[in-house]
Amino acid sequence: MHYLIDGYNLIFRSASSKSSLQKRRETLIKELNILIGELKLNVTVVFDAPAGEWHDLNRGHVHALEVVYTAKKQSADEYILQEITHCHNSSLITVVTSDRSLANLCKAQGAHVKSIESFLTWVCHKKEKKKVKKSEPIRERAFKDSETNIARLLLIFEKKLLEDLSQDLEK
Repeated sequence: MHYLIDGYNLIFRSASSKSSLQKRRETLIKELNILIGELKLNVTVVFDAPAGEWHDLNRGHVHALEVVYTAKKQSADEYILQEITHCHNSSLITVVTSDRSLANLCKAQGAHVKSIESFLTWVCHKKEKKKVKKSEPIRERAFKDSETNIARLLLIFEKKLLEDLSQDLEK
Protein backbone atom coordinates (compact mmCIF):
# COMPACT_ATOMS: atom_id res chain seq x y z
CA MET A 1 0.00 0.00 0.00
CA HIS A 2 1.29 3.46 -0.89
CA TYR A 3 0.22 6.26 1.45
CA LEU A 4 -0.07 9.79 0.05
CA ILE A 5 -0.28 12.29 2.91
CA ASP A 6 -1.69 15.78 2.45
CA GLY A 7 1.20 17.45 4.27
CA TYR A 8 -0.22 20.81 5.26
CA ASN A 9 -3.53 19.20 6.17
CA LEU A 10 -1.59 17.02 8.61
CA ILE A 11 0.36 19.98 10.01
CA PHE A 12 -2.77 22.06 10.59
CA ARG A 13 -4.74 19.14 12.08
CA SER A 14 -2.04 18.15 14.55
CA ALA A 15 -1.21 19.98 17.77
CA SER A 16 -0.84 23.69 17.25
CA SER A 17 2.56 25.21 17.68
CA LYS A 18 3.94 28.71 17.80
CA SER A 19 6.84 27.65 15.59
CA SER A 20 7.15 28.89 12.04
CA LEU A 21 5.51 26.89 9.28
CA GLN A 22 8.93 25.85 8.00
CA LYS A 23 9.95 24.58 11.45
CA ARG A 24 6.66 22.68 11.83
CA ARG A 25 7.15 21.14 8.38
CA GLU A 26 10.70 20.06 9.26
CA THR A 27 9.52 18.59 12.56
CA LEU A 28 6.70 16.71 10.81
CA ILE A 29 9.09 15.28 8.22
CA LYS A 30 11.53 14.20 10.93
CA GLU A 31 8.85 12.52 13.06
CA LEU A 32 7.14 10.87 10.09
CA ASN A 33 10.47 9.57 8.84
CA ILE A 34 11.14 7.87 12.17
CA LEU A 35 7.69 6.25 12.21
CA ILE A 36 7.81 5.22 8.58
CA GLY A 37 11.27 3.73 8.96
CA GLU A 38 10.24 1.67 11.98
CA LEU A 39 7.05 0.40 10.38
CA LYS A 40 8.45 0.00 6.86
CA LEU A 41 5.57 1.84 5.20
CA ASN A 42 5.62 3.29 1.69
CA VAL A 43 4.75 6.95 2.31
CA THR A 44 4.87 10.16 0.32
CA VAL A 45 4.06 13.43 2.05
CA VAL A 46 2.93 16.14 -0.37
CA PHE A 47 3.21 19.88 0.29
CA ASP A 48 2.11 22.83 -1.83
CA ALA A 49 5.17 24.64 -3.16
CA PRO A 50 5.95 27.73 -1.12
CA ALA A 51 5.01 30.82 -3.12
CA GLY A 52 7.73 31.86 -5.53
CA GLU A 53 10.33 29.35 -4.33
CA TRP A 54 10.05 26.55 -6.92
CA HIS A 55 8.79 26.56 -10.46
CA ASP A 56 9.10 22.81 -11.07
CA LEU A 57 8.10 19.81 -9.05
CA ASN A 58 10.63 19.12 -6.31
CA ARG A 59 10.80 15.66 -4.82
CA GLY A 60 13.28 13.74 -2.76
CA HIS A 61 13.70 11.23 0.04
CA VAL A 62 14.49 11.79 3.68
CA HIS A 63 15.59 8.26 4.48
CA ALA A 64 12.39 6.18 4.34
CA LEU A 65 10.01 9.04 3.57
CA GLU A 66 9.41 10.56 0.14
CA VAL A 67 8.78 14.32 0.31
CA VAL A 68 7.16 16.18 -2.60
CA TYR A 69 6.77 19.93 -3.07
CA THR A 70 4.40 20.55 -5.95
CA ALA A 71 5.13 22.78 -8.95
CA LYS A 72 4.42 26.48 -8.46
CA LYS A 73 0.87 26.49 -9.86
CA GLN A 74 -0.14 23.02 -8.66
CA SER A 75 -1.78 22.33 -5.30
CA ALA A 76 -1.03 19.27 -3.21
CA ASP A 77 -4.63 18.16 -3.83
CA GLU A 78 -4.09 18.33 -7.61
CA TYR A 79 -0.82 16.41 -7.32
CA ILE A 80 -2.44 13.67 -5.23
CA LEU A 81 -5.33 13.32 -7.68
CA GLN A 82 -2.85 13.19 -10.57
CA GLU A 83 -0.91 10.38 -8.84
CA ILE A 84 -4.11 8.37 -8.37
CA THR A 85 -5.14 8.92 -12.00
CA HIS A 86 -1.74 7.77 -13.31
CA CYS A 87 -1.59 4.69 -11.06
CA HIS A 88 -2.56 1.46 -12.85
CA ASN A 89 -4.32 0.22 -9.70
CA SER A 90 -5.65 3.09 -7.60
CA SER A 91 -6.88 0.67 -4.92
CA LEU A 92 -3.21 0.32 -3.90
CA ILE A 93 -3.16 3.96 -2.78
CA THR A 94 -4.42 5.34 0.52
CA VAL A 95 -4.76 9.10 0.75
CA VAL A 96 -4.36 10.53 4.23
CA THR A 97 -6.34 13.75 4.55
CA SER A 98 -9.15 15.28 6.54
CA ASP A 99 -10.10 17.49 3.60
CA ARG A 100 -13.58 16.18 2.72
CA SER A 101 -13.61 17.37 -0.87
CA LEU A 102 -10.20 15.80 -1.58
CA ALA A 103 -11.28 12.61 0.20
CA ASN A 104 -14.44 12.34 -1.93
CA LEU A 105 -12.52 12.93 -5.18
CA CYS A 106 -9.94 10.28 -4.21
CA LYS A 107 -12.64 7.73 -3.34
CA ALA A 108 -14.31 8.43 -6.70
CA GLN A 109 -10.97 7.58 -8.37
CA GLY A 110 -10.85 4.23 -6.50
CA ALA A 111 -8.28 5.10 -3.83
CA HIS A 112 -8.69 4.39 -0.13
CA VAL A 113 -8.92 7.34 2.25
CA LYS A 114 -7.98 7.70 5.90
CA SER A 115 -8.52 10.81 7.96
CA ILE A 116 -5.46 12.35 9.59
CA GLU A 117 -6.73 11.27 13.01
CA SER A 118 -7.45 7.66 12.02
CA PHE A 119 -4.09 7.36 10.26
CA LEU A 120 -2.20 8.66 13.30
CA THR A 121 -4.18 6.34 15.59
CA TRP A 122 -3.48 3.39 13.27
CA VAL A 123 0.25 4.19 13.05
CA CYS A 124 0.57 4.58 16.84
CA HIS A 125 -1.30 1.30 17.39
CA LYS A 126 0.92 -0.46 14.85
CA LYS A 127 4.03 0.96 16.54
CA GLU A 128 2.85 -0.19 20.00
CA LYS A 129 2.09 -3.65 18.65
CA LYS A 130 5.58 -3.83 17.20
CA LYS A 131 7.09 -2.75 20.57
CA VAL A 132 5.14 -5.42 22.43
CA LYS A 133 6.12 -8.06 19.88
CA LYS A 134 9.80 -7.07 20.19
CA SER A 135 9.75 -7.18 23.99
CA GLU A 136 8.08 -10.58 24.24
CA PRO A 137 10.54 -13.37 24.96
CA ILE A 138 11.04 -15.80 22.14
CA ARG A 139 9.29 -18.99 23.06
CA GLU A 140 10.07 -22.27 21.48
CA ARG A 141 7.08 -24.18 20.26
CA ALA A 142 6.30 -27.08 22.49
CA PHE A 143 6.61 -30.28 20.53
CA LYS A 144 3.93 -32.84 21.11
CA ASP A 145 3.98 -36.13 19.31
CA SER A 146 0.86 -38.11 18.50
CA GLU A 147 -0.09 -41.19 20.52
CA THR A 148 0.28 -43.34 17.40
CA ASN A 149 3.80 -42.12 16.77
CA ILE A 150 4.77 -42.65 20.41
CA ALA A 151 3.49 -46.23 20.27
CA ARG A 152 5.38 -46.84 17.01
CA LEU A 153 8.63 -45.48 18.49
CA LEU A 154 8.20 -47.59 21.65
CA LEU A 155 7.90 -50.73 19.52
CA ILE A 156 11.07 -49.82 17.64
CA PHE A 157 13.01 -49.20 20.87
CA GLU A 158 11.70 -52.38 22.51
CA LYS A 159 12.66 -54.42 19.45
CA LYS A 160 16.16 -52.89 19.43
CA LEU A 161 16.51 -53.49 23.17
CA LEU A 162 15.52 -57.15 22.80
CA GLU A 163 18.00 -57.60 19.93
CA ASP A 164 20.79 -56.05 22.01
CA LEU A 165 19.94 -58.23 25.03
CA SER A 166 19.87 -61.42 22.94
CA GLN A 167 23.24 -60.54 21.43
CA ASP A 168 24.68 -59.96 24.91
CA LEU A 169 23.36 -63.34 26.11
CA GLU A 170 24.86 -65.17 23.13
CA LYS A 171 28.31 -63.82 23.94
